[in-house]
Amino acid sequence: MRHFAEILYNEVGIEKIKATVKDPAEYKVAAFYGCHFLKPSKLKQLDDSEDPKILDELIEAVGAKSMPRKDKMMCCGAGGGLRSQYGETAMKFTKANLDNMKNSGAEMIIDVCPFCHLQFDSGQKDSGSALPVLHLSQLFGIAMGMDAKDLGLNAHATPVNFNETYKSVRRT
Repeated sequence: MRHFAEILYNEVGIEKIKATVKDPAEYKVAAFYGCHFLKPSKLKQLDDSEDPKILDELIEAVGAKSMPRKDKMMCCGAGGGLRSQYGETAMKFTKANLDNMKNSGAEMIIDVCPFCHLQFDSGQKDSGSALPVLHLSQLFGIAMGMDAKDLGLNAHATPVNFNETYKSVRRT
């Protein structure tokens, strides 16, 4: 089994992705790899699990800027049952990540893991943050000219501001 991001990177390629961009996604983003995208590294061998580049390069292929930040590979707080067993500790991880992302200048989070997406999207209401969280496929949809409604951006717990953040997304 392979992740769709791996197929995009290795089989489609960065140059072909760049050629499909209709509306460059000119945002500053926090790339969030999550714990399971690159690990176990001995089995996946997709990228350097301690200093990866694949997600950053995919994000930048559609015109966004992946912002460097402190503790980039820190867990979101949901992994390994942490969220269900130790909710308070999980939120400390989430808050530390959100603080680092905001301090980097990121305008949104781009992730590739549904569990990380859930942790950041629903977890922000209690942390005082409001950093939109998009899955990589949604960022690609924006850059390829898809309608916001078709991308499901209105279903997020943390609001996605169509008027300010997503000027290039067509409204339906």
